Amino acid sequence: MRAFIDIALGEKATVKHLLTEEDVRRFTSLTGDDNRLHVDPTFAAGTTFSRPVVHGMLGASFISTLIGTKLPGDGALWHRQTLEFIRPVFVGDRLTVTAVVTAKQSRSRTIILDVVIRNQRRQVVTKGEAHVRVLEQNRKAEVSAVSSNEVKGGVFIAGGSGGIGSVTAKLLASREFPVALHYHGAMSETMDIIDDIRKKGGTAVSVTADVRSQKEVLYAITQAEARLGSLSSLVYSVTGPLESPEFDVLDWSDFEQSLAIEVHGAWNAVRAILPIFRRNGGGSIVFISSQVVDAPNADWMPYITAKAALEGFARSLALALAPDHIRVNIVAPGMTDTALIAGLPSIARTRVQSTAPLRRLADARDVAGAIAFLLSDDAAYCTGETIRVNGGQVMR
Repeated sequence: MRAFIDIALGEKATVKHLLTEEDVRRFTSLTGDDNRLHVDPTFAAGTTFSRPVVHGMLGASFISTLIGTKLPGDGALWHRQTLEFIRPVFVGDRLTVTAVVTAKQSRSRTIILDVVIRNQRRQVVTKGEAHVRVLEQNRKAEVSAVSSNEVKGGVFIAGGSGGIGSVTAKLLASREFPVALHYHGAMSETMDIIDDIRKKGGTAVSVTADVRSQKEVLYAITQAEARLGSLSSLVYSVTGPLESPEFDVLDWSDFEQSLAIEVHGAWNAVRAILPIFRRNGGGSIVFISSQVVDAPNADWMPYITAKAALEGFARSLALALAPDHIRVNIVAPGMTDTALIAGLPSIARTRVQSTAPLRRLADARDVAGAIAFLLSDDAAYCTGETIRVNGGQVMR
C-alpha cells in the first residue's frame, strides 16, 4: 500500500485494453443492460452508428482498473467521478486509459486524477475527473513495516540557543533526528552547540530570525528545510523576560512584548511550517509553556498572561490541525535550572526546591525528555495534551 505522501503531483499511470464481443456479453450478463443498441447487430444497423456500440460504462470501468492496480493501487477508495462520453466505442477498439494526479487534499488524504480514455486512433472517447481517497494502513501494519533504518524528518527548534532548546537539540540529535537551531542574537552560543552535535555524529544547522517578523521566520524555516531536506516537527521554546514591575506601574506595552514573543512568534512559526507538514502528510508541534499558568504569582504577570494565551492557542490548534495528521502538544516545566532564572533571588530557588516533592529544580534534560517523547511515534495518539515537568508541585 502506497503512502499518501509518496504520491506526486503530475504522476501518471496508464492501462490498455482491447474490447471484444466476450467483454460485451459478460458486461450485459452482469448488469442486465441488454439495450439492443449494444447487443443486436440488426437493430444497430438501422441507427446512425451502423453497428453495435459498446456500453459506455464498460470502457469507463477500466478507470477502476487503473485506480485499483496502479494509481494509487492497493488501498484506493474511488468515491467520486465525472464522465463525459465524447465518441462511441466498438468491438475491436483498443482503449488506452491515462490518469494524471492534478491535486492532493491532505485533510481527506484524497488525490484528484484527470482521466482520459483514447482509442487506437488517439481520439478521446471519454474523459473526466476522479477523486480517490488513499486509505491509511492500520497502526499495527505501519509499525511492522517500519525498518530500524527509518529516516527521521528534521526538527525546527525555535529558541535552540536557549537552555531548554539547546539541550533538546542535543538529545534529539543523539537519537538521529536532524535539527535546525533557531537563534536571534546568540550566534556564538549556537555555533558551539552545533559543533558539539556534529562532533558526536549528529546533523545540525543554524538559522536566525526575529520571531516577531513573519517574513524572517518564513525565510528561516525555508532555509532549514532546504538544508535538512525535510521538516517533520516544530519545537517552540522562545520565551520573554520573567520578572516585571508591580501591577501599578505596568504598561500595556509590557504585555504586548510578552505576547509578541510567546504567541505572535508561535503563530508565525506555525504558519511558516504548516505547508511543509501538509505536503508531507503530517507533523508534530510542541510548545514550551510553564507551571506558572497553573500556579501563578504576582511578579511575572505579562509572562504568565502570554504563556496562558499560548496554551489556549495550542489546544485550539490541536483541534484545527488534527485532520491534517498534525499533533500539537505542550510541555509545562516548573522552575528549570537555566540562564532564564539566573537573575532570580536565591530564596526563590530555595523555596521551590524545598516545596517540590522531588526536592530539586527541574533540569533542562528533564524537559528535553518530555519533548522527545511527544515528537516520537510513542506519542502518536497524543494531541492537545500538556505534560507537566515540575517534580510534583502541581498535580492535575
